Amino acid sequence: MLLHNINEYKLQNGLKLICLKKNGAPIVSVQVWYKTGSINEQDGIRGISHVLEHMMFRGSQQFKSEEHANRINSIG
Repeated sequence: MLLHNINEYKLQNGLKLICLKKNGAPIVSVQVWYKTGSINEQDGIRGISHVLEHMMFRGSQQFKSEEHANRINSIG
């Protein structure tokens, strides 16, 4: 992996994007990483990381399970 192929961006909302362009296959891979988890939880919010994880693939009252993928697919 060549480091000069990596581009970093920071959006106005603070979200950090790291992009690596690799030619060779006509595909795109998207990963979402959160810099938090159960290790960062405090008393009163234990389990919130696990709940958010499940909402991403199971959905919630507001978003069906496939909604996250549909939104990503809609922008190409």
